[in-house]
Amino acid sequence: ASANATSTAKMLAHIYDLGGEECNDSLSGIPVSPATVGNLVVAVVVDLSEPHSALPALDKWLKLLRAQVAQSLEALGRDSDGGAQK
Repeated sequence: ASANATSTAKMLAHIYDLGGEECNDSLSGIPVSPATVGNLVVAVVVDLSEPHSALPALDKWLKLLRAQVAQSLEALGRDSDGGAQK
């Protein structure tokens, strides 16, 4: 969405920095939830100061986020009136 000079619409963004530590893995459920999955934007930033760990870290976080999104979508399907429709 874009705003112009006459627009009065407000946009709200929540920004989470999970820091990449193993102990923060479970925190991905906070920004990725059934309530937010419909309008969620995720940016994964990789630390290139240690190039040998960049791809494994990226792979780990993408798998974690995909699983959390799938779980949130399943929850929405269970909670909707007709269930998940494919």
